[in-house]
Amino acid sequence: LGVRGESSGGCPEGSFENFEVIVPASSCNVLIGDKLDKVVKRDELSSVFIELTEFGLSSDMSNEKILKKLVEQKEVLNKSNIISASVVNFIVGNEDICSALSIPKLYMDAGARDRLDDYDSTNVWRSELPDMTGAIDEIFGISQMSDDEEFVFDNNTVNQKVKKLIGTLNDKSVSCPDTPLTRLDVIYKSDIAVGLITDNVREAFAENGLIYHSAANRTDLEVLRRQEIDALVALLGSKDIDDFDVGTVSLGLIREQLSDGNGGTKSFLVAANFADMLVSNLSLYVPSRVYSNGLINAYEAVGFIDALIAMQGEKPFDNWTVEDYMCLPAREVRMLILQSEIMRATFSHYVFTHENNSDLIFAQTSIDEDFRVTDAGVTGARIAFVSVSQFEALFEIIENCTDGDGLSIPSFDSVDDIIRLGAHIGTLYSFDATRYRISEVIINAAGLDGSSYTEQCYRFSALGGSVGWLPVSVRVLPREVIDAIIGGRI
Repeated sequence: LGVRGESSGGCPEGSFENFEVIVPASSCNVLIGDKLDKVVKRDELSSVFIELTEFGLSSDMSNEKILKKLVEQKEVLNKSNIISASVVNFIVGNEDICSALSIPKLYMDAGARDRLDDYDSTNVWRSELPDMTGAIDEIFGISQMSDDEEFVFDNNTVNQKVKKLIGTLNDKSVSCPDTPLTRLDVIYKSDIAVGLITDNVREAFAENGLIYHSAANRTDLEVLRRQEIDALVALLGSKDIDDFDVGTVSLGLIREQLSDGNGGTKSFLVAANFADMLVSNLSLYVPSRVYSNGLINAYEAVGFIDALIAMQGEKPFDNWTVEDYMCLPAREVRMLILQSEIMRATFSHYVFTHENNSDLIFAQTSIDEDFRVTDAGVTGARIAFVSVSQFEALFEIIENCTDGDGLSIPSFDSVDDIIRLGAHIGTLYSFDATRYRISEVIINAAGLDGSSYTEQCYRFSALGGSVGWLPVSVRVLPREVIDAIIGGRI
């Protein structure tokens, strides 16, 4: 078959009626010094006469019949650049198909006539065409239909099919039943099909007030990364995408999707909605240092969940009432709690606002200061939280020096009150608030002002649930002076 120009139309009689055949340069051998510019390669020529005859596409066929033909002939789509380019040309020129599949600009541009004239293995459609066809089969189950079975292919039907598909992506492939492939394995090969899932997820998130984080997309195309879809499937199970809610999912499942194991975020969709859930909770205090770009850093997010699981098991976050756990933790979980800055900031707030803890004083070196992240990621009021070592001392004091398990700090009205807890004086002295209270009582009772020195501190006050603090200089007695006083009074 000789060619006198850049491309030629036409096809064997009885096949591809009214259907333009594209003969790209890659399918031809260039002739020099001949009446013909080029000649179709032998292997391409056999495809034209054999495969195109079998294909049987026609421009007057319905979109549904066209898709059936594509699925039926999927194996021959890439046998020839002539077949592949011609089918792409047909698809790109069909407005209904392009609209229903939301074909991205990248693929529309690659399917332009001038690009098809140079069609070869470098064209993105070369791999996308059979992959898209397989994905369409997964969505509609076309290969499982009888010859006379009908279906509807339009924007609304595609949208509904994709929405229902998401909950079955881990099921065995429909189009490749004799392989170990899942439906997602097949679908994710197609950028166009992944785009349909992406659009569906984005729309569902917008309708349900959820966060669609831009980092969930691939860098080369605005479609979801594979691991994002894996995360959605893991959290949804067989549920619809409209039912996605991180607050109702097992904490263990959420934890698996937050970190990639190397300090980075695994699923940005899960992480962004988890972060939004935490900062929207009025009982939690999220420091701005662990929050950026709509996310809690992966290390802190996992640390917070580990602490929460240690406290109350893997029950969903929505089942957790913060106030119920603002008390003395079990010894074996204390360090997990203190390693989370969100937990430490939250516990600190409840220490400062406890009804028995008025006028608390801490050394400035024992306090971290930051800003609280509030709803929608807006930086709110200043917050202060107590150091890990101070909390360790506080928990020992509550366990050994108080009658309950609340966050109440002992106060002392007289030296006798101190003596009664003399066995624990080391722990009491190591905790700032009790060290200063003990020092004040003894200085006032024994007139030992000359034996004291000063430390730079913060004095905390709480009003209406809000916490304020001011710098002060506080008198404090050396440990040996306190030991001598107590020893002399026993």
